Amino acid sequence: MANVLFLDTQEKSAYLAMSLFRGLGHRGSISNEHGDARAKLETALFDIVYVDICSKDPVADFLFVQYAATRLPGAPILRVVDSGLALPPQPVFADLVRPLTLDRLMDVARRATARLADLCMERRRFRRKDVSVEVTIGCEDRKTPARAVNLSLGGALVELPGFDVVIDPDSVLSLSLLTARRRLELRAQIAYAGIFPSGAPHLGLVFTGIGPEQMDGIQSVLEAA
Repeated sequence: MANVLFLDTQEKSAYLAMSLFRGLGHRGSISNEHGDARAKLETALFDIVYVDICSKDPVADFLFVQYAATRLPGAPILRVVDSGLALPPQPVFADLVRPLTLDRLMDVARRATARLADLCMERRRFRRKDVSVEVTIGCEDRKTPARAVNLSLGGALVELPGFDVVIDPDSVLSLSLLTARRRLELRAQIAYAGIFPSGAPHLGLVFTGIGPEQMDGIQSVLEAA
C-alpha cells in the first residue's frame, strides 16, 4: 500500500486521481496549497507525488516538483499538464497531458506503484515502513491510545480509535511509541488529517526536536519492521 500526495491548486483532477489510487488499495492526501503540501512532505511518509500543474502560473508548481524530488529522492513524481505548456526538465516519472483518461491514469498509477520497489538508495534516509505499533497521543493530561500504521524518520501516520478524539491541530503533541525493547517519548505536530478507505480517521504527524537517541530508536523500529 502506497501513500500518495496530491497537489492541485485549481482542484482540477486530484479528487478523481485519488479515487483511482484508492481503488488500487492506496492511501492519499490532497493539498490545494503549496505550504500545506510542503508540510506533509516533511513527514517523509509519502511514496508517490502527483502534481496538477496550474497553466496560468505554473512556476510555483514546478518549484514544488523540484522540492519534492529533493525531499524524496527517487520517488515517482507525476505531473499533469496542459497540451503545449513548456515543461522544464525535472526528475519526474511521467507527464500526463490533458485531456486525462481513466485508462491512462490507471496505467501510470500501476507503473508508479511498481517503481516503488526500485527506489534509488538515497531514499533510504526518508524511507517509511508499514508498522503496527501501539502509541499514546495527546497533550498535557489528555492522552488517547492509538496505533501507528506507518513510520519514518520524519513522522508517523496514526490511526485514531474514533471521530470523538479532540486534538488541537496547532498543538505540539507528545507521542509515546511502545516498541519491543522500550518506550520512545517523542514530540510531534499535525501535518494533515484524513480518513482511511476503511473509514477510520488518521493523523499524519511530523516529529519535532528529535535527538540522536530518539532517532536511533525510530531507526531500530524501522529495521525490525
